[in-house]
Amino acid sequence: MRQQLGDLQAGCHPLARSPDGTRFALACTQSETQGRTVSHTLQLVSGGQSAVVWSPAQPIALASFERSGRRIALALENNMLYVLDVAGGQGQEAANSRPEPTRRRSEHGGQITDLQFNEDGTLLATAGRDGTIRVLDPDTLRQLTVTPLNGAPGAPGAPNSADAVVFADDDRHVLAMVGKQIVAWRCPVCGSVKDLIERACALLAEGASPPRECSAPDASPRAAPPGETSTARR
Repeated sequence: MRQQLGDLQAGCHPLARSPDGTRFALACTQSETQGRTVSHTLQLVSGGQSAVVWSPAQPIALASFERSGRRIALALENNMLYVLDVAGGQGQEAANSRPEPTRRRSEHGGQITDLQFNEDGTLLATAGRDGTIRVLDPDTLRQLTVTPLNGAPGAPGAPNSADAVVFADDDRHVLAMVGKQIVAWRCPVCGSVKDLIERACALLAEGASPPRECSAPDASPRAAPPGETSTARR
């Protein structure tokens, strides 16, 4: 990443690269001569041009682009989570037109170590030093589900910090790197609408007497009437 960025501005370090490789996110801290911190900024570099897109109150620790490149998720050093819309240009006019970032304090009991969007940007996974993986709604940053790493198949018997987290290709499992081990967790809120309905049907059928019949309807997105947005997930 550093080779593609060239010489970085003093006080800046790379955080993430967009999936298409055209943009880089930098965390920058500017200080006075005496060493007192003046400001923290998120800068995007594209085509050799750098622009400040956000100025948080605390240093930025982690960042991850949505696959489309439209949004970027950030974790600050004080464990605040943010999701910013970074679509469009990088000039002052584009910056002024961007909506306010979504924010929420993480529920991790320790430092966040990684965060990643799923394939279609409908979920955000975070890992932390508290030994948990958490899956959030990136639109609100509300926590949807959490699992302790010592409760996942293949994980050590005691809580361990996860160094990395990523959604599996099937979009149903979340993978975490714990030391030298990869832990796979069957995420209960991950997958397509059809997957979730089938799972709910299976739960309803358990222990039912007589057995209940339950079938998953066609979960393909419907065309939304004028003025209405379809919310069905792929």
